Amino acid sequence: MVTIGIIPPRRAWDGLLLADETAAKARAAAAEADVKSAQAAGLQQQAAAHRSEAGTSRDELNQEFERADKIDPDSRTPETPPKDRETQ
Repeated sequence: MVTIGIIPPRRAWDGLLLADETAAKARAAAAEADVKSAQAAGLQQQAAAHRSEAGTSRDELNQEFERADKIDPDSRTPETPPKDRETQ
């Protein structure tokens, strides 16, 4: 703290300058952390949306396979192993 009318010694000025510089670096680091945190939150929301969309797409595809199996039960899908000729 500087008192009016009294000039602090050089060492004190150096200490004050260092303190101000350190505080500025701390504020900059905090601002960068806030930006990174916001980016991370956005990426988490995107990931959740992609998971949801993928699940919905998979459900729709499974419904199509089920519908195809009802129409032609003997048809094969990539997930259906080939039937053994002896069991046909």
